[in-house]
Amino acid sequence: MTIDEQFQGFERKYSALNRQYKPGSEESQAYSFIVSGIDAGWSVETKQRVSDLHLTIVGSLEDFESSRAREILRNAADELANIILPLHYH
Repeated sequence: MTIDEQFQGFERKYSALNRQYKPGSEESQAYSFIVSGIDAGWSVETKQRVSDLHLTIVGSLEDFESSRAREILRNAADELANIILPLHYH
């Protein structure tokens, strides 16, 4: 699976999850943050988008008071790391 396909899967997953939660909820805040990060990088290549979004999420973990929101963000960061890290070893 290519990085583009992997990132598209990530994008679909988190967009769907974002729609499942009531606006303003802990989960919605985390998913909205992730989705806005996905949308923000549309003009650069996928590898850079994945890397930038990963760094943004990791750098913002402490900005979220909710442990549930931080857990969602950590999981998203882990998924992004699993997409990007193999590219550094080829």
